[in-house]
Amino acid sequence: MNILIVDDEQAIRETCATVSEQCGMKAVAVATAEAALEILEHSPIDIVLTDLNLQQSNGVELLKQVHDLHPEVAVVVLTRYGTLESAVEVTRLGAVDYVTKPFRIEELRARLERVARAVDLQQENRLLREQLRTRPGFGGFDRHLHENAARLQDD
Repeated sequence: MNILIVDDEQAIRETCATVSEQCGMKAVAVATAEAALEILEHSPIDIVLTDLNLQQSNGVELLKQVHDLHPEVAVVVLTRYGTLESAVEVTRLGAVDYVTKPFRIEELRARLERVARAVDLQQENRLLREQLRTRPGFGGFDRHLHENAARLQDD
């Protein structure tokens, strides 16, 4: 599981990277939305953990771009303002979860583990659908359907 952490505060980036690595993830941390988009373009990323209030760029715009350009990537938002309205807004924009700053390490870990499980299930689901789609006749199901249809017509 690869996670991209986007926050302009170095201490937050380092803490989030440490927690992510404790969850078994490979973490990359950057300070700007521009750097994040560059990494997303060239590296396999499963989860983006981003602050909404970035000094040099807009975290909301990053959220929208990730949702539009990389819809398979799960986005978790860090925000100082954890209200119901902000949760609804970031969810509407494509975030799968949000964590309010300042956060407790245990809360961040639990949220990241939950999102990682959901991403795993989505990837497994996508793989299984692709295998079914490319499998000739769904493992002989098609042939049996035609044989039974022919038998019914003979009766």
